[in-house]
Amino acid sequence: MEEFVIEPLARSAILDAYPLIQLTDPQMHLQVWKTRALAAIGRGPSGPHGILVARRRTRRHICGMVWFRTERDFVQGRVLVASHLVAVDILNPRGITLALVKALAARARQQNCKLVRLVVAEGAAMAEMLPEAVLEAEPRSRVDRFTNLSFAT
Repeated sequence: MEEFVIEPLARSAILDAYPLIQLTDPQMHLQVWKTRALAAIGRGPSGPHGILVARRRTRRHICGMVWFRTERDFVQGRVLVASHLVAVDILNPRGITLALVKALAARARQQNCKLVRLVVAEGAAMAEMLPEAVLEAEPRSRVDRFTNLSFAT
């Protein structure tokens, strides 16, 4: 039996997930989080975008989260873009990460996506763990790293 349950963020759990989003974006105010979360989960659990959360099977509190959306890439076709991945567990953050990566892969297949593009900030704690986690979760995968340049306009 799997140690973690991965499920779409429910409206009733938006407040429970707020501490996790603050780990990836400490400046996000509660009202902004509520608005963005409601927009992300608006079309229901099987839509083209949403938020997946992780919790231990034996616990109620959320210990991991990742945002996703389906996009069309000029070269790749349909891709699942995921961001704001966070896994909080003193004993096993890697297990949460693996469970979320597996769930993203399943979601990508469900949405007929050719690949998953996981956006992680360089230097983030997850950046070092993710390539190995992806290859363990999806052994036939190839991990490419890209530089994501952002600038203010």
